[in-house]
Amino acid sequence: MFNSAISQQPDALLIAALDPGSVTQSLLIAQEKGIPVIAFDTSLPDAPEGSVAATVHTNNVIAAELAAENMWKSEQFQSNLANASVDTPVVVSIISPDATTNTHADRIQGFTQKIVELAEEKFHGAISVEGSSNFEDINVDNPTFIINIGISSTSSDEDVRRCAQSILSTDNQAGIFCVNEASVTALLSASTDGTDLDPETGKYKDIVVVGFDAGSTLKNAVKNESFYGAVAQNRYDIGYQAVMTAVSMIQNGSAEDVDAEAKWYDVTNMEDEDIAKILYD
Repeated sequence: MFNSAISQQPDALLIAALDPGSVTQSLLIAQEKGIPVIAFDTSLPDAPEGSVAATVHTNNVIAAELAAENMWKSEQFQSNLANASVDTPVVVSIISPDATTNTHADRIQGFTQKIVELAEEKFHGAISVEGSSNFEDINVDNPTFIINIGISSTSSDEDVRRCAQSILSTDNQAGIFCVNEASVTALLSASTDGTDLDPETGKYKDIVVVGFDAGSTLKNAVKNESFYGAVAQNRYDIGYQAVMTAVSMIQNGSAEDVDAEAKWYDVTNMEDEDIAKILYD
């Protein structure tokens, strides 16, 4: 598809590459032909120098910080923190199918660094991050606040579900962050299709769960409040800004990268017009 589009000699070309590494040769061809390429939705971090004119996508670090901020605001979450001690440290967990995909790694980083920042005032000197070598400097003996980064052994549905089951079995779990739709599905499967997360009657009713993305599964989980809420990429804005960036490139010969704003949604606002239009199925 990419090569076919290049052969038509467009004034600019937009691409959302599912496999960024597979388009390297095509990018070189477009560059040789003088066709500016705009990457959107997915960045192309290993693209040949000068072959991508601009990138329009969600800054996943900042977007995941939004998930952490809203989890922290939850009254239930704050209640969960109240009795934290050295003997009963409170735990906040992350579920991810891997730690190597740029998108997932950025979301892990953003959520972790923000939740650590927010916890610093209450748990100064007593915070540890477990499960990732990227946060080895945040590690103390006898912590009262633990961030547990759960990485599935493989990205298979079965292994991600097994990771979710392990997270649920952790004592004193205050909150869980699912980095994508696959981890959301795994957690729901591990919690009897989410009924164990019901805030009124569920086995894990006190755990505040937040997700990332949309899709019918996650939207239903937010609607029935087994998930506290989620962060969605603004797909509408990404598409709009990508076209405007291409126009700028054609008219002015230059364009800048654009970070499309992500949005938080929960049961109170997910039907609002500006939110509903970005919550794809």
